Amino acid sequence: MGDCPLSEEQAVSPAEIFNEAFPYYLSIGMSYDLYWDGRPELVIPYRKADVLRQKRENNNAWLQGAYFRLAVLSSLDKKAKYPKQPIEIAAQQEVKRNGLTAKQEKAKAAMMAFAERFNQKNALRCRSKGVI
Repeated sequence: MGDCPLSEEQAVSPAEIFNEAFPYYLSIGMSYDLYWDGRPELVIPYRKADVLRQKRENNNAWLQGAYFRLAVLSSLDKKAKYPKQPIEIAAQQEVKRNGLTAKQEKAKAAMMAFAERFNQKNALRCRSKGVI
């Protein structure tokens, strides 16, 4: 029987593996012909696309829950307001990709101005004491 740790009853043939996986790939949009006659590596983008689709569905479900929470909260608490416009997810993602928000940019500019004034003040002090 060789070095194989599996008995012949436990061993699974490649055909069984492909037959078992076939319904999954059909469910994510891969055609019969592409699965059986195409190159084996073509399954990779289909799996990746399925992961992206699942993430998108999960995000949509989360967003729906957030709207539901806001609706309940605004009906129970008069101070809480339901948003008049849809929540801009794409804009928030763009801010994350591009770095800082406008408020953060303003704070950064203020800190840079403070640092510049501090450095100039210290440079004058050092010059007056003959250090520089």
